[in-house]
Amino acid sequence: MEVRQCAECGSCYCIEKHHVFGGPNRKISEKYGMVEDLCPTCHRGNSKEKKGIHFNKEMTLRYKQKHQRLFEEKYGHEMFMQLIGRNYL
Repeated sequence: MEVRQCAECGSCYCIEKHHVFGGPNRKISEKYGMVEDLCPTCHRGNSKEKKGIHFNKEMTLRYKQKHQRLFEEKYGHEMFMQLIGRNYL
């Protein structure tokens, strides 16, 4: 059995899947593996401390850049731009 771990803090508690490119690109993220395992705190934060990835622009950009690089190594920049429509590098 695979142990899932938060990509941000290393926690193994209640891991959630974060789609790096959300909204209209959520299915693309799923199809091409542009997802990260995050614990609830690193993913959604909580009502008092808005520190999860959905509130942290620097963390969001870091993961978008990581997955753009990985995608482009395999499929190229043109295909990334066709699918996602924005350059994060």
